[in-house]
Amino acid sequence: MKLYTRRGDEGRSDLRDGVRTRKDDPRFAALGTLDELNAALGLVRTAATGVLAERLAQVQHELFALGAAVAGGEAWDDTEAVARLEVWTDEWTAAAPPLTRFVLPGGPEAAARLHLARAVCRRAERTLVTLGRTSAYLNRLGDALFAAARVAAGDEETLT
Repeated sequence: MKLYTRRGDEGRSDLRDGVRTRKDDPRFAALGTLDELNAALGLVRTAATGVLAERLAQVQHELFALGAAVAGGEAWDDTEAVARLEVWTDEWTAAAPPLTRFVLPGGPEAAARLHLARAVCRRAERTLVTLGRTSAYLNRLGDALFAAARVAAGDEETLT
């Protein structure tokens, strides 16, 4: 199987629903940002271990499901995934010191990568809003990534 089709050279590509669309269509922006978020999470996983790495792998699979729904113009039932992200966020928040000031993104490698993934996640959420869609999943994922970054930073967290 070849990776190229030569059909996209003119600035158009096919969505999952079979519609040939310009590559600057907001759906492609959303799909590209979801892909970028998934790649950022893959980068986090190279510096993560244990439960964090397992949870991020699960999120990566869920991002594919969300992307498939966006590509097909369909809804995605994220109810269970949102509830799970809330549990994880609460766990990580309880494991970090109380937040008294803003957090400067950075710290150890895993924390810095989590902060980058969080920022990409927030952008992905904005691209879905452009499509007239909301995503509780991406909203909660951004919160979860922030809480995980705080735990990963530990004593090396910098507050402003």
